[in-house]
Amino acid sequence: REALLAELAPPADPEVAAQVDEVRALLAKISANTGTGRHDQSRTLARDAVARAEALGYRPLTAEALVSLGRLQEQAGELAEAETSLQRAYWAAEASHHETTKAEAAALIVTVVGVRLARPGDVNVWRELALAILERVGQGREVQGTVLSSLGALARHQGDLARALDYYKRALELYLALRGPEHPTVALARNNVAAVLAVTGERSEALAQFEAALASLEASFGPRHPLVGYVLINIGMIQYVLGDLDRAAAFQERALTLYDELGPDHPNVAAASNNLATVHLARRDYDLARDHLDVALAIRERHLDLDHPDLAPTLINTGMVALEEGSLDDAERYFLAAASILERHFGPDTPALFYSLTGRGRLELARGRPYAATLLLEEALTKTRLAADDRELALCQFALAQALVELHGVDAQALELAGRARAAYDVDDVHLAARRDEIAAWMRSVAPGGS
Repeated sequence: REALLAELAPPADPEVAAQVDEVRALLAKISANTGTGRHDQSRTLARDAVARAEALGYRPLTAEALVSLGRLQEQAGELAEAETSLQRAYWAAEASHHETTKAEAAALIVTVVGVRLARPGDVNVWRELALAILERVGQGREVQGTVLSSLGALARHQGDLARALDYYKRALELYLALRGPEHPTVALARNNVAAVLAVTGERSEALAQFEAALASLEASFGPRHPLVGYVLINIGMIQYVLGDLDRAAAFQERALTLYDELGPDHPNVAAASNNLATVHLARRDYDLARDHLDVALAIRERHLDLDHPDLAPTLINTGMVALEEGSLDDAERYFLAAASILERHFGPDTPALFYSLTGRGRLELARGRPYAATLLLEEALTKTRLAADDRELALCQFALAQALVELHGVDAQALELAGRARAAYDVDDVHLAARRDEIAAWMRSVAPGGS
């Protein structure tokens, strides 16, 4: 804060300067309450801070207050409002030569517009502005971590995981140097690093980072703070990938309980609900999966454009439930809708299409069309890089094995695919082990004595 103030000329009038200090104290209080779930109260205070800053006519303070308001609006899922507030913050900072707040506002616009609103093409200028300002004001300030984290989020959204990991690691190193290992900002930076490691297959390291982040946040805020939910939801997905469905469900349910305190319509409720549905799908509890998917889809459709990529996972999961229950036309509609969204945003080669292609391939197999199924499933297997965990890959492999046998009879390729699928389900979880036994039984039925 002292370094920030040193950049700016304080108000000449001592009375105005005292009122500026009062508003800054209010902004510090708002910042200390970030993530507590008191979004309505905090946004009201932030709007009051904006109004008071504007009445004082001290533009640097207006910029700071608008950044605070924009952050809170983003956390509450008010993304269009956040975009407006942050753009106003940037121009107020520009008018008053408030360089660090300019960089912070530009970086947050990158996150809100490029990632949360899924308009990455609209943030190229903001990204370059943030980097240029950092170059001018120097490295080693906390705002550099904000910029690096936003750039990491954008790179991850665009599928450039190597670049995302680099940005996130640099942010973590900076926060460690500035704040020390126990600070909550460091914990959230660890969470970001771990989230990328989990996708790239470095699951043990990811889990260690998640657990360190969780311990730090719980020590700082207690186990019921909403910020803890960000880590719980990620640990739950790691446990799902590792094949421990009971622990996966427990972490997601705990996260959902924390997110419910933010309000039943909060975007984080949708994320946890979708993840719980994924677990229940693996358990073959389709009624529970559908209940959670209905919640997730309703929230996301209210908050997001209907072609937003965050809708795609929920559409795919809903299609999977319909497929398992035999509602093939409904399943196809959901799979095609998800694929259309993903292709529009990320192009026809995105690995994220693996899931809808697998669903459509299994759908064609259920319709008795093994040739069409084979084409879709083989295409899915070209898109598995960083897209599927072991058992989701196994669903594709086993379906392709079945389609090949229906087309050509038993051959080595089909048995190899089925064997790899069976191995993926060789875990302690009773639900997943049942899949393993079903695949083994199928292999014995088509090639007696060969499995």
